[in-house]
Amino acid sequence: MNKGFTLIELLLVIAIIAILSYLAVPIGMNFYRSQTVEGARSQLIESLGRARRNAVLMKADSQYGVKILSADGELTSFTLYKGEVYDSSRDETYDEVYAQAPNMTISFSGTDELVSGDINFAKLSGATEAMGTITVTHDGGESRSIIIDDFGNAYKE
Repeated sequence: MNKGFTLIELLLVIAIIAILSYLAVPIGMNFYRSQTVEGARSQLIESLGRARRNAVLMKADSQYGVKILSADGELTSFTLYKGEVYDSSRDETYDEVYAQAPNMTISFSGTDELVSGDINFAKLSGATEAMGTITVTHDGGESRSIIIDDFGNAYKE
């Protein structure tokens, strides 16, 4: 009795594995893109919420904000900071920087303050003049939006 696999059986198994891989890889890539965009949106909403809470609680008797940094529309990072504006006069010891995955773009629609990418929250009230929609998009086409209202609340669209 012969105890082994024939060449035909091995080729059949390899063909089945190749077909399953061909079908699974696009699904896996779509899942990766979706999770990357969702992670960036969730992290940005969390940072906006924390900056607003710090301003409402008047932590260190200051305003707080989030600066979204991009290069040619590509999202590079965002920074939660203490101060009225994101410039050299801010206290950098309070900065919390969040780097982002590559191949992510960001777009803004709303007030000029929002379009500048500098979202600042007023002490005690937490209100902001940076109202509108922020959209985070992966090069693969997945996108997610964040809405910021005049009370400074940020939430998923």
